[in-house]
Amino acid sequence: MGKRVAHLESASGDDIAIAARVRDDGQLYPPENWQPIEAGDLFILRADPADLTEFVGKQGLELVGAEGKGLSNLTSSGLKLVEAIVGPNSSLIGYGPRTLKRHAENDFDLFAVARQGQPIGGRLHNVRFQTGDVLLLQAHEGTELSVPAELGLLPLPERGLRLGGPRRLGTAFTIFAGAIALSMAGVLPLAVAFLAAIVLYVITGILPLRDLYRHIDWPVIVLLGAMIPVGGALQSTGADVLIAETIAGAAAALPEWALVVLLLVVTMFLTDIINNAATALVMAPISIAVGQTLGANPDAFLMAVAVGASCSFLTPIGHQSNTLVMGPGGYKFSDYWRLGLPLEIVVTLVAVPLILIAWPLHPAG
Repeated sequence: MGKRVAHLESASGDDIAIAARVRDDGQLYPPENWQPIEAGDLFILRADPADLTEFVGKQGLELVGAEGKGLSNLTSSGLKLVEAIVGPNSSLIGYGPRTLKRHAENDFDLFAVARQGQPIGGRLHNVRFQTGDVLLLQAHEGTELSVPAELGLLPLPERGLRLGGPRRLGTAFTIFAGAIALSMAGVLPLAVAFLAAIVLYVITGILPLRDLYRHIDWPVIVLLGAMIPVGGALQSTGADVLIAETIAGAAAALPEWALVVLLLVVTMFLTDIINNAATALVMAPISIAVGQTLGANPDAFLMAVAVGASCSFLTPIGHQSNTLVMGPGGYKFSDYWRLGLPLEIVVTLVAVPLILIAWPLHPAG
């Protein structure tokens, strides 16, 4: 008491870091060296438990749990946590946190290190960075971290990590489970149920309103707005029906097994552009007509349509799941077909023989 934050930081050394200071309203903010320390001030420290106990005793501090003094609903407006991976050519390999701190120049602080998916415990100053290590860095909100890139650190997409986030896991899970239950019971459509859950998250404070707007992935929204009319144009102009009728016209020129392949591939193509249910509705009557024209069992052609309509791997708009992972995964449009095309080839090579075995074109008897 009576001393400044700079004294506390110098006394903490390399083993203990002052992560944040707590305001009376529960807001976290970066501690400044010039600020005086008064009785009742709250700080969040990052330290090994053994080091923390010794430090608290020497400095005359008191440990306060998250349940005490209204600390259960801490929020952070001035601090953020970002993650970065140590690259193979990083100049930090073989060095420790002191080297990183010299380059940081108070722009950020090392908060934790994870290796092979597991956090490294103990004293951070004993850690020597290796390729693939994930560093958790604390920085001021609104700052751009240029230094990590210069050190060969590869930034990971932001996940909205915060110090002292609201500990309402039970409430969040209950709201989410309720939304799913209402949808399964047919009380609300799935989209409406999830929208209601988000509104409840905002009302209860689990999801701050500013974070709700900031985490909307606008490039994905624009992409959907631009590509959905493409699928509508295919249907309104009759291009999808023309494609299907062309397949039916090829029935006399191709062997029967080749028509199964063709139906599967064309269905895969259409479902990457228009809704998979709409694709199945368009292609199913054509597959039946092809079977009747050949005097063959239509089940094989219908199963080719069913499998193909489920293989929307080439675009981010083919299925809701493709769209949902585009933003968090940092994927580009071209990433989908680079992985999706080989996957669809594998599906074709495996599915066609199995379909012909399970649903023969000319079953005996």
